[in-house]
Amino acid sequence: MEKKNLDNSAIDSNAWLAGFIDADGHFSISLSKRTKKHLDKVVVYMRLEIRQTYHRTSVNETRAGAYKSSLCQKGNRNSSYYFIMSEIATLLDVNLNSRNRLKDDKIYSSFIITASSKKRLDIIREYLTRYPLLSSKYLDYLDWSEIIDFIKEKGNNNVPGGSWELASLKRKDFNKTRTTFTWKHLNSTYIE
Repeated sequence: MEKKNLDNSAIDSNAWLAGFIDADGHFSISLSKRTKKHLDKVVVYMRLEIRQTYHRTSVNETRAGAYKSSLCQKGNRNSSYYFIMSEIATLLDVNLNSRNRLKDDKIYSSFIITASSKKRLDIIREYLTRYPLLSSKYLDYLDWSEIIDFIKEKGNNNVPGGSWELASLKRKDFNKTRTTFTWKHLNSTYIE
């Protein structure tokens, strides 16, 4: 296999980020209950979370490992995802956050990007219109986008036929609870 040079093109100039979102991104639809009923609202956001370092288990790395390693810093055995996550955060004009979790006496460190404002959601949607997702996450993206369009057109509220009702319905077949699948979107994909 021929080793390619590190791709330094703009993060939104090709489908690489769509693949990254397909693997590690998460579209969310939250129902935010307030004490006053008229303040209930739907919150939509996209979150991208990945461990802070990439660790190769052996020098004879797999194709995926070689590619991921090149995304980080050249040649480091324990490479940081900081650079690439910073590029994505800059594109979306959001903060790059980090967190540490303790589980079974082991600390897990990750970088997190969360986009929730109208401006940031529009950037994501514009990009994913040019470079669509390929997995079943595309179906979640479509439902998520439908709620964003609904809120833009009709407002965000908890009234009969409002965004709360639509979001409640969509969440029943969304992310981990999805049972309805179709692969029609692959018929017109940019992959040849």
